[in-house]
Amino acid sequence: MQLTVEQSGALKNPPDKVSRLTRKNAAGAINSVERTALDLTRGPIPKGESGLYRSIKQKQATVGNPEGSVHAEHPLLELVEEKTSPHEIRPRGSVSDMQAGTARKALRFKIKGKVFFAAKVSHPGTKGKHSWKRGAEFVESALPGAIQEAVEAAMMGREYSGGGRAYAGKGASVPLAFNPLSK
Repeated sequence: MQLTVEQSGALKNPPDKVSRLTRKNAAGAINSVERTALDLTRGPIPKGESGLYRSIKQKQATVGNPEGSVHAEHPLLELVEEKTSPHEIRPRGSVSDMQAGTARKALRFKIKGKVFFAAKVSHPGTKGKHSWKRGAEFVESALPGAIQEAVEAAMMGREYSGGGRAYAGKGASVPLAFNPLSK
């Protein structure tokens, strides 16, 4: 009688290969989850002339630096994200621009495709999009499960297949990085 024991999964690979595959899979899991967070954050933002939509970007995690983020720097970010009270909007320009006659004298905007001009506008305020909050909540719930799946795949000697979108709604911890105002 003969007994044969075969190595399987991570045991077939040298430790440095398993370590690299684990880091690679973790970066893939972070990027997958952060990509979904990017989509959730951008979702309710109009792709208009303000440039706010295009300013929301994802910093990719790498094997050497497994930290990803979704970030933006835009003057309208807080106005769109948070609730605003009714306020007046006037054309841009400093007092010196106005004295020199180079300040803008009218606002230009579109309503249902028709262009309008006004010296000032009374804005009714907004409810706020709260898309950054939804993105952060998704990262908090999805990242632990995605990382667990990535590590398990590495231990079996496989690459992470990307399943960050499948974890929405499950409980978890704080994301590695999710700051709308950081680069």
